[in-house]
Amino acid sequence: MIIGWMEDRVKSLFIVVLIFLGIFFSSFLSKDYILSKVLNFATSSPIIEILSPKDGSETTENEILIQGKIYDEESEIDTVKINGVDLLFIAIDGSFEYFFTLSEGKNNIEIVAINKVGLMTDNKILIYKKILDITPPKVRIDYPVSGQTLNDSNLTIKGNVSDDESGVEEVFINEKKAFLDQNGEFYLTIILEKGKNIINIKANDNAKNTTVIILEINFEVQKENQAIIIELWIGKKIAKVDGNTIILDIEPLIYNGRTIVPIRFIAEAFNAIVLYNPQDQKISISVGTTNVSLWIDKTEAYIETKKNGEIKSRIISLEIPPMLKNSRTLVPLRFISEAFGAILDWNSLEQKITISYEYQED
Repeated sequence: MIIGWMEDRVKSLFIVVLIFLGIFFSSFLSKDYILSKVLNFATSSPIIEILSPKDGSETTENEILIQGKIYDEESEIDTVKINGVDLLFIAIDGSFEYFFTLSEGKNNIEIVAINKVGLMTDNKILIYKKILDITPPKVRIDYPVSGQTLNDSNLTIKGNVSDDESGVEEVFINEKKAFLDQNGEFYLTIILEKGKNIINIKANDNAKNTTVIILEINFEVQKENQAIIIELWIGKKIAKVDGNTIILDIEPLIYNGRTIVPIRFIAEAFNAIVLYNPQDQKISISVGTTNVSLWIDKTEAYIETKKNGEIKSRIISLEIPPMLKNSRTLVPLRFISEAFGAILDWNSLEQKITISYEYQED
């Protein structure tokens, strides 16, 4: 009986000791430590460190190398996916490398790591793949046409340049920088020498691609009172200026019973300066002693003429308003004679228009 009593006392003492040890250890061990070490259960997610590339990086390469490190201080890494594709190899220290194929523009790359107890971490980076521009800019020469013979030594070369990839940087004409606006329109006035003139037009884009156009222009001194003769045909893109054949961007047409012609080509054949303001759709023409202003879809045009030092202004009403077709302005033929004092001739059999203009000095 005494032995039984002793056994009960030992058991009670053992239970007290266990309770005391539990209280002692719980006083300085954290809950996480007990859970992780005593219960062998991880409470933190994996750690993902991306060493390269940096978030927001830009490249022109088709493929990029992702380098980093993935580890977990409490558990082992179970799976790693990069944009849903399993990362097959991770070194003992957690380091990894992965080649990622890029598409043009934005590339969102997501790295997901899951440990053995199912806790997950994801890390995202954004990489931009720039378009590699190997295409030179597009250049359109509006005036003059190569092979043309001119009678004025002051030549204003005009055109348009565009580049959809890297953008236009600058335009040079005979090594001189041309004026270039935000719409790609460029111009520069040069002085022609008598005889043959070689004009070098060079356009550069921001990727250093270059387009070069060579024009050959003849300059002949115009005899006094010699008229400029322009010949055009309805529906044909072939024209002649003083016998020299020129290819038009747009042909003369008959619209609502009225003959309409490309004003820029005709005015520049008169050695005029033609400017277009897209904001208010205004066309300004300056030739000799005459300045003309007209607007797309408006039937009124303003003409200023300087004579003997006196400026006279008048308004003329057009039969039909100027219109745009293929980015070219067409005006009624009668406007040419009213604005510039040109003489018109119509050959109905050949559908031919002949315009004769004599340069007016003040």
